[in-house]
Amino acid sequence: MKKKIKFKKKECNKCEHKLEKALKKLEGVEYASVDCENGVCEVKIVTPIDDVVFYDLFDLVDYEIIVIE
Repeated sequence: MKKKIKFKKKECNKCEHKLEKALKKLEGVEYASVDCENGVCEVKIVTPIDDVVFYDLFDLVDYEIIVIE
């Protein structure tokens, strides 16, 4: 299953790497790609993950999710 997460844009490669690394550490995440310039993140998961987990994670690294598709 794939999830597309749209978030408020930031232009910081360091932050982009930090968010991508945090996503990949989540149990059930097989792949994560973050594009801060466009405010889009794509995540491939192999086990169900509740959206609240993503909201909490983004909040921890100081990002604000707009929508999860």
